[in-house]
Amino acid sequence: MSSNGVNSQNDTILINRDQSVSIEKIFDYIKEQTDYSFVYNEKYLVNTPIVELKKGVYKVSEILNESLKLINCTYTFDNNVIVVKPKKNGSTNPEVLQQEKFLIKGVIKDEAGFPVPGANVMVTSIDKYQKETDKDYIIRGTSTDFEGNFEIAVSLGHFLIVSSIGFETFKEKITTKKDFYSIVLKESVMQLEAVVISTGYQKTNKKLATGSYSTIEKADLQRQVTTNLVDRLEGLSTGLLTTVSNGNGGDNISLTLRGLSTFNANDQPLIVVDGFPMQGGFNTLNPDDVETMTILKDAAAASIWGTQSANGVIVITTKKGKIGKPTVEFSVYSTIKQSPHLNDLQIATSQELVDWESYRITSGIYTNYPNILNGTSSSYLTAVGQVWYDNDQGTITDGEREARLAVLRNTDNYSQIEKYLMRTSISNQYNFSVSGGSTTNKYYASFVLNDDESVYRGDDSQRVNINFKDDIQLHKKLDLSIGANTTFNKASYNSEGGLDLVYDGIIPRYQLLVDEDGNLTDVPRDYLASLKRFYETNPEFLDWSYNPISELAARDNTLKSMNLRFQAALKWDITNFLKLTASGIYERGSTDRRVFSSTETYEARNEINRLTYYDDDEGEWAHHIPNTGGILQLKTSDLEFYTLRSQLEFDKDIASVHNIKSMLGVEAQDKRIKGALNEYVGYNESSLIFDKLFSYGDLSSPVEYFDGVIRSANFSNPAYISSTHIRNISFFGNLSYAYNNKYIITLTAKTDQSSLFGSSARLRLNKLWSVGGSWNIDEEAFFNVPFINTLKLRGSYGVNGNIKENGTTESVFTAGYTTLANLPYYNLSVVGNPELTLEDTYTGNLGIDFSLSNYRINGSIDVYERHSKNLLTQRQITSTQGYSSQLVNNGEIINRGIELSLNFIPVQTPDFTWNNRLNFTYNKGKVLNYELDDELAYTRITSPYVQGEEIGALISYKWAGLSADGSPQIYDETGAIIDANTTLTDANATTVRGSRTPKYFGSFDTSITYKDLTLGVFLTTKLGHKFRKPTVNYSNTVVHQDIQNRWQETGDEVFTDIPRYPTVNEATNTEFFTNYNRYYRLSDALIVDASYIRIKDLYLKYKLNKNVLDKMSLNSVEFIAQLRNIGFLWLANDYDIDPDTIPFSGGVLVGAGGDETAVSRPGYKPTPQISFGVNVKF
Repeated sequence: MSSNGVNSQNDTILINRDQSVSIEKIFDYIKEQTDYSFVYNEKYLVNTPIVELKKGVYKVSEILNESLKLINCTYTFDNNVIVVKPKKNGSTNPEVLQQEKFLIKGVIKDEAGFPVPGANVMVTSIDKYQKETDKDYIIRGTSTDFEGNFEIAVSLGHFLIVSSIGFETFKEKITTKKDFYSIVLKESVMQLEAVVISTGYQKTNKKLATGSYSTIEKADLQRQVTTNLVDRLEGLSTGLLTTVSNGNGGDNISLTLRGLSTFNANDQPLIVVDGFPMQGGFNTLNPDDVETMTILKDAAAASIWGTQSANGVIVITTKKGKIGKPTVEFSVYSTIKQSPHLNDLQIATSQELVDWESYRITSGIYTNYPNILNGTSSSYLTAVGQVWYDNDQGTITDGEREARLAVLRNTDNYSQIEKYLMRTSISNQYNFSVSGGSTTNKYYASFVLNDDESVYRGDDSQRVNINFKDDIQLHKKLDLSIGANTTFNKASYNSEGGLDLVYDGIIPRYQLLVDEDGNLTDVPRDYLASLKRFYETNPEFLDWSYNPISELAARDNTLKSMNLRFQAALKWDITNFLKLTASGIYERGSTDRRVFSSTETYEARNEINRLTYYDDDEGEWAHHIPNTGGILQLKTSDLEFYTLRSQLEFDKDIASVHNIKSMLGVEAQDKRIKGALNEYVGYNESSLIFDKLFSYGDLSSPVEYFDGVIRSANFSNPAYISSTHIRNISFFGNLSYAYNNKYIITLTAKTDQSSLFGSSARLRLNKLWSVGGSWNIDEEAFFNVPFINTLKLRGSYGVNGNIKENGTTESVFTAGYTTLANLPYYNLSVVGNPELTLEDTYTGNLGIDFSLSNYRINGSIDVYERHSKNLLTQRQITSTQGYSSQLVNNGEIINRGIELSLNFIPVQTPDFTWNNRLNFTYNKGKVLNYELDDELAYTRITSPYVQGEEIGALISYKWAGLSADGSPQIYDETGAIIDANTTLTDANATTVRGSRTPKYFGSFDTSITYKDLTLGVFLTTKLGHKFRKPTVNYSNTVVHQDIQNRWQETGDEVFTDIPRYPTVNEATNTEFFTNYNRYYRLSDALIVDASYIRIKDLYLKYKLNKNVLDKMSLNSVEFIAQLRNIGFLWLANDYDIDPDTIPFSGGVLVGAGGDETAVSRPGYKPTPQISFGVNVKF
């Protein structure tokens, strides 16, 4: 019953039962049973009579004649296209129709040079064609073949119209008898009707959606040249906040969608790839394989994902094959990244450091120094400390001491660290893909190699990703889709991390790595230099010197990982409105970390030496671990995950005005994670021989003292084996009803049952749901605003869930052996709580979508409230139960926000286009319930969450300035001024000075295209938040550059807030010294505006024009250059601090609380990087 591409009126269709159907349904039957497609104006079929059909076989021509005469229409065959048009006045200009006809041919391709099969090609009369959606005056039509080719008869004065879903309509007047047309269709990013949304379970037209979504197209992702997909997401969606989670120049990013909704459970959005959650992370996905990304924000959009949906869902759809001949794509990109600038660390100069260390020693503040002098402590001394030690030991004179200190004051090692430990890195990416297919088999395959250098010498990585997808039509109603994705990663981590060495004070700024003769220096570390030299004279001891440069060559630390995803789906179209899909995914991942410290490394030599002891019984030196061979540590982690899913989908139009969609499904998941760590000593890389690891149980007496040269030396077996097994089963469904494409209602429900819930029937009966509605106002007959193309109102409400995988209803015990007696024991590692329940997030959303000025302007506005309840928090309980805290469901957070997304094209001509995109978000989160350990002022200041305050609230002491003698002062709860002699405990004396979390954030992308050249700039912004400026901490040897502005004499308190050096009595009084360091450092005097507008990147693209491509037999060639991390267009603070990577001093890890309770280590500013490359398609 197929036409086989020939216009034959003898084709037949089968009607398998007596029925009453609409004319549109007859069209559906013809399309299902033949290769015909239709071109017609939908208004022809409004309020049409019902056609009575008897069971039997009908000729296509007969059934069309009988049905179309009811609506006074006729039809023509043009290749595989049936064009329906009115019988009378098909064109109101008969002269046009009577003009001489001639045949034209052509080919239609997209901007990438790929053919566009199935595109509609129409000829219309020129005088009555008003807009692209008006088909009243269509003369004839056809469609393109697999290779984008077409031919059609035209006459002078006609219009040639080409349209295809997802592309802008092409229109050209026939003014000459040109016989061949080469047409390039541009992607349409404006028309709402062309946008298809994927929730991971099913796809829907955005016009019929009720939820809040953001769609990111491949063109937006491919504009940036980075090897990691997550790096490309910043600013591309409203509501999605990207945050640098640690240092490393902004390479590690966490995502927050519409504000934080948990305290202790998973806080990252769920990542779904081709319908299934991804376990391996963004690194296992090739960014160039991504076709679209859909951000599911509210309950109506995301609740189908149940207990994984509270943080939002990012649905990724990867590329697949298209009908047509094989097309090949190859790209090469290189990125050069500038080495970090150590001056960004804001550490004090060598002169200030030398003076501060000298003061600590001479004043007695460094209380361990006398112990080092008398030999009761073996702690190491810095170069400054060594000078004073030598002077106090009488080995150098006072004059020699001052001369050596003067040299150190004028020495700066930054240039050596940048030269020997860091570098300007070069990374390369090579990408290859091939795709194509027929009506029965479409395929896509890709290969990518990423070769990345770190800015730290000794660190690099290589990643290979192989992807394959195949869509097979087994039968007209049965389709099979299969896909496989494999990622192999190998990384070396042999760097000493130059920044960490400086921050931690291991290498003070005055400590050279190489002397003036080019020889490596012995950098002081761990133990007193004289002690090391003494033992090094004993042949049983290894060289005890340390230099980070030599460590680079000696280390052998690697990480290898593999991730495999295989998925398949079998789709059966039971009827034209009922579809059954059985699908599944199997994912396996493994990580193997190898850390080998040979005796060339300081780590191995240090361990061996400190665990060397004199055996009195044998009368000789002995070793707890061998002094030959190295220390090998092997850590493995294995993941195995599968999901099996079956779902039944119903999609039926009734009487041309009602549409009902529904889905019912069941899903089972199984996740197993196993881990192990083993350590081997005396390991020989060549022979693979190793010694057994020392155990306390090997001692002759269980209580025998484990002694070494460094007394009380610790060396315990770190080995462990772990296993986690989680099983889930879910039942889900949704229902959507649309009336005349105007009014839409959706309902979604899901219940997730998990082994994490134990035997609790109450937990197993969790129900997560949503309800949504929308109104397409532009479809109303009364709505006739010429400049408004689409206008839609929508709203939703529902509940999403969250769960903590390692917080369970059952207690977890860890097995081990006691240190001295070597006896087995069990440790309560997780305190179970049988009353635990899900975390619930209730979300209400109101939105409006619009398109204006012939789709040149479009956008959306959303207003939402997210109320998260039953959040997991640690509650302090009496320790008589054997533990001091337990997870309970008593936390609560509320987020309220507004989102604006706007796309607009101010100028658009055949040769010049100006595109703009603005994303802007307002979100304010507040902690409604959160229990602190106590109500003390310091606890309130350092807690990451405080009840009644914004999330990330910056709480501080109230600064009262310096006293006349340079001491820090604050106000107490009564308003009186106190100094460090008084400990402030009353939390009422603190003040809130904003939040670390930006209330406003967004992006602006603007580009101009002239013919084949595009120039664009991408700006990002964060506004309305604060940060605590780092400053001096006198409890550390490495101090902030603020120390140069400290109080030094009476009257300085008028000009500075930096406290003076503490006296020895003050520094040795623990309570006083603690207050002395805290009062200024944690005061509101250091709260600074964190707002900024950043020039994220500048990019330039050039496409070779068609004439050149034709000569080279290529589809497209595109060159790209991009400059990232350019700097700030505007920065609110005056301290040259990047608020996303705040430096710190003295090794103090400024974390969530702003004090020593660190959760991350901020690092250096993102340094400029330039990328360039070429993409070729043929």
